[in-house]
Amino acid sequence: MPNLRLMFDNKLIDQYAVEYGNPLTIGRKETNHIVISNLAVSSNHARVEFKDDGVYISDMESKNGTFVNGNTIMTCRLKDGDEIIIGKHKLLYSESDGGKRVYPGGPAGAPTSALDSTMVLDTSRHRDMLSNILTGSKKADGAKRKTPIPVLLYIKGGEGKVVLRNKFTRIGKEDTNDIVVKGLFVGARAATVTKRSDGYFISHMKSWARTCVNGEKVKEARKLEHGDIVTLGGLTMKFLSKPKKNA
Repeated sequence: MPNLRLMFDNKLIDQYAVEYGNPLTIGRKETNHIVISNLAVSSNHARVEFKDDGVYISDMESKNGTFVNGNTIMTCRLKDGDEIIIGKHKLLYSESDGGKRVYPGGPAGAPTSALDSTMVLDTSRHRDMLSNILTGSKKADGAKRKTPIPVLLYIKGGEGKVVLRNKFTRIGKEDTNDIVVKGLFVGARAATVTKRSDGYFISHMKSWARTCVNGEKVKEARKLEHGDIVTLGGLTMKFLSKPKKNA
């Protein structure tokens, strides 16, 4: 049976079986199956699920991200021997027999803190893993060339622009979203723009009003291209990823 071994400072903390039909949630809240009580870990950080074609791990819009073999992921299929980094902890995935049946709850790692907010991780290793997202490409002489940060420019439903600096840009009716869209049929969290190593992707979440790109409904995560028009309810925005050309 596939299993996950939770490690901290190269010491085994616990081992968990990955069973078909029983997804494992990972996070700081004690309601998770794998609890990591560390402020670098989001309350609901990641999810591991055994599907028909293999075992998959998905990031749950965590603040510090989920890494597989040093690469940040949103969803990916796990292979035997994969190393998962969540906060300062490591999960080793194995497809050999082992692990134990788990249920929600159960502390792991550092003591539980009374603070409820997630601390942004700023270690050198974490910065190195994020480098493929946060830094620009290099010139031949080794000097870094600045890469423009893409923006969503309001055409309808707002003014100005939203700079896509964060890993996630949330769109929806609730005021906690980065882009607030009012409307009866707009969901509380209607869509999310995710920054990945290979570009920016928009995903439709839960909303009667559909998220569209260039008039087409977004069904799966769709990569945004320069000049794409994003619509949702009364909102219309233009995705710009290239600098303006000088006249």
